[in-house]
Amino acid sequence: MTGAFLLLVSGSLYADGYKTNSDNSNFKTNLLDKSAFQIKTTPIPKFKDLSKEKLDTSADSYKYVGANLIAEGHVVIRSGNFQITCDKAVINLQTKDLEVAGNVVFSGTASSPVTLTQDEYDELLKDPTCRVVVNGIETLPTGQQKIKATVYTTAAYMKAARASGNLDTGTLEFRDFMIKTGLLYCSGKFAERFPNGKIKLHDAKMTTCEYELDNNAHYSIGASTLTLSPREANRGVTNYNPDYGEHSAWSFNNVLRVWDFPVFWFPALYKPADSNTFGGRFEFGNSSSWGYYLRTSKELELLDEPALVKAAVMLDFYEQRGFGYGATADIQTPESLTEIFAYSIHDRNPYDYWESEHGDAPDDMSMPEWIKRNSRFRIPKNRFEFKIANLTHLTPRLDFRGQFDRISDYNFLEDYFEARYDSNIQPPTFAALEYQGERFAATLQTVVKANSFDSMVERLPEFRLDFQRQELFKNIYYQGQSSVGYYRMNWRRYNYDRDENLNLNLYGILNRERPNLSAAELAQAAQIIRNQSLSNSEKAAQLSSLNPEAFSGYFEDPKDYSSFRFDTLHMFYYPIKLFDAVNLIPRAGGRFTAYSRSSKRSVDIEDLYTIINADDIDSWPDQYLKVQNYDHKGGARYRFVAEFGLEANTEFYRTWQTPKNAFWEIDGLRHVAVPYINYTLIPDPTVTYKKLYYFDDVDQIERQNFIRFGLQNRLQTRRNSQIYEWMALENYWDFHFDRTAGFNHIGDLGTIFRFTPFANLTFTTDLLLDLGGNNGHDEQVTRGSERVGQPGISNKLINRWNTTLAYKITDDWIVSASYLYSDGYEQRTAYSMGSTLAALNSTSRFRSYFERHQYLMLTLNFPTMIDERLKGMVTVSYDVEKALVQNAGFTLTRDFHCWYFQLMGGASCDRDGNGERTWSRYLSFAVGLNAMPGLGFHTKTGNRL
Repeated sequence: MTGAFLLLVSGSLYADGYKTNSDNSNFKTNLLDKSAFQIKTTPIPKFKDLSKEKLDTSADSYKYVGANLIAEGHVVIRSGNFQITCDKAVINLQTKDLEVAGNVVFSGTASSPVTLTQDEYDELLKDPTCRVVVNGIETLPTGQQKIKATVYTTAAYMKAARASGNLDTGTLEFRDFMIKTGLLYCSGKFAERFPNGKIKLHDAKMTTCEYELDNNAHYSIGASTLTLSPREANRGVTNYNPDYGEHSAWSFNNVLRVWDFPVFWFPALYKPADSNTFGGRFEFGNSSSWGYYLRTSKELELLDEPALVKAAVMLDFYEQRGFGYGATADIQTPESLTEIFAYSIHDRNPYDYWESEHGDAPDDMSMPEWIKRNSRFRIPKNRFEFKIANLTHLTPRLDFRGQFDRISDYNFLEDYFEARYDSNIQPPTFAALEYQGERFAATLQTVVKANSFDSMVERLPEFRLDFQRQELFKNIYYQGQSSVGYYRMNWRRYNYDRDENLNLNLYGILNRERPNLSAAELAQAAQIIRNQSLSNSEKAAQLSSLNPEAFSGYFEDPKDYSSFRFDTLHMFYYPIKLFDAVNLIPRAGGRFTAYSRSSKRSVDIEDLYTIINADDIDSWPDQYLKVQNYDHKGGARYRFVAEFGLEANTEFYRTWQTPKNAFWEIDGLRHVAVPYINYTLIPDPTVTYKKLYYFDDVDQIERQNFIRFGLQNRLQTRRNSQIYEWMALENYWDFHFDRTAGFNHIGDLGTIFRFTPFANLTFTTDLLLDLGGNNGHDEQVTRGSERVGQPGISNKLINRWNTTLAYKITDDWIVSASYLYSDGYEQRTAYSMGSTLAALNSTSRFRSYFERHQYLMLTLNFPTMIDERLKGMVTVSYDVEKALVQNAGFTLTRDFHCWYFQLMGGASCDRDGNGERTWSRYLSFAVGLNAMPGLGFHTKTGNRL
């Protein structure tokens, strides 16, 4: 059973990452999202500005007593878009003293012209904060009709029974006062406004429920005193959000009331000016890996000028883990943003997550042995993270970006900050200067390894120049890039070497190498393995000494390598147009790359993938992986690569002016067909890639000699006087003039289809066909110990097929469905240094391997028909290969004006080591505020079936 009570979430660093294992940091789904468009808002003007402006006054009656103007009956005092209304007003025209009484309202309005659909118009009519005035009907060229209207919003609002003060100084006193600031409605029996703009309310209450305007709010927080402080400057590298409010809020002696019934007491609350919550967090619950836990934080604004400085303190307790503590800080200036995050915990049970994954140790094995059998890392008890990131605009064209992220162990983020782990499993440490010129971009950067458990290419440092395609001389175009730097492939450092693997089957390794051993070596190797007095590490060392070529690769981890590298690429183009119809773009260029170090041993693509597969972060690699590392004996090498190519295309089109359809939003049609060919020849480089250290794709270039045939089809229409792409289809096919290992001349046929007739409907399909029969398509699926053949699609042609449909039928009816299929296949290199080639896969352009998988996914949002405010959603994902429902769930959400209630439930399925299905189910309930989704209560329960 997991229960969590969350309050007051805020802060960019903190809110992005502070997440429980039950993933309840964001309760509310998008079922109630009504943000269709934005309307301008107007802040409350400063009172000293009002005194300088011409005041327009109207009333039922006027009279002058000395310098005082006395107005009575329906008094209205206007200044620009701001006005004061009351029953009676006394204004001293010399001193600007003001006294108003009877239904006093200070208000500011903003108006925005909009064009609405009928559904958008109906939705605005339900909003009590808006007034909609219809100006007419607009008929679009498609035949669709929309409503032209003006939307008036109350951008600033204060009211009181009585107010008195001075317009010059801005000092005012109020009786029975109420103010709307951002999301909050604040009221008090007595209020004071000071010259600096601060407003102090006594016997106050605050709420996000607009029914407070009628003294009928569904909930409120009462306070003995409430102080609202205005933001003097809204600035920074990110845009200020006016919806958050212009005032920070401090309140003391607070009582939460629901329908005026007291529920909870808080000694003090603080809401920053640019936050939509109260800048803190209070979370209580129970989970299997933490036990009962309490996680808290509080954010404060420390400084407003000359920089905006905010900081938060975190104090946490975990029953099974111990106490955790940390802090965050945000420092924002007009040209920079700095974020700091620090957290530490002395973890009493750092392997708790691990035991839940692998189970308890068997009776005949100690816990250290069990851990070592399944993992290559030790997790310390003192666990931490320290992160600092900075973005600075040095000049309009020059930026600095940098980040340092030090973490105690590889599982820390997954254990305590799962949301950040899911978004970036390996946070980088880097510093970069980036300059954007008119014709080029320049980058000076360094990337270093801050954590020993990471594998990464370090750039120590690197300078890079990129020149976009541009005309040098008459009709001669140039494109290029150059880089220079010192690069190091720095593999992760394990606590246990491969030869310490307790699961090693040395006899199995010996059988694999039997053909490569002499009779004497075979006998000696068998004797070493049989020696019970030796550990696995000692046996591995002796076998490697006996025949390094045969045995060393089974016990080695990937080895670091490094080199200075200078790389420069220059491509030239001479576009020609034949018969005013055919575009010919011949290209020629070359790339020169110099290395200070290289390998004498050849490492081909299969060897490189073996190295990568052996670099497993969380478990022992396959014991039969034989790693062939680069050596350091190749010395300096200089490689030159040339490229010659020709791209040709033409364009056919036809236009139809008459087709018009309101539903499909068609205003005429134009079909454009662009057939093209692209020939690429890269002769053999002067140095084979097998001898060069691999840092990125620059080092993998090999001979290319292929021609691509392609056809682009586009169906276009007019949309708001602009061309809109209604449908697009591209087909491409490669013919390779050279055979290579495992591939013939015939390449794959790719199809990329996009259908987006309007914003609410998207249909896409990506299909890759193995026309050349270069893959066996015979991979068999295993479930546990049972071989089940090839479930689902079994076709000798299809390498990959992904298709997705997303359709928002109405605001309440939304459906999305996906089918994702990939056979186990190998993809041939199709690479060009000087042209862009369409591709279905976003991986390397060089030879790649893909595993078989097959998934079906469906999501449906729907109205329940029981209640117009009760919305539902169901999600289902099915793994065809494993023949199980990965996840099936439902969500019911009820909007109660300022509150929402949400019920979620479902089940998930997986297979254990024996291939048997194991089910788990969950049920959760959440309640929170619509205006502040981070403020709410959430509870969850689940168990395994």
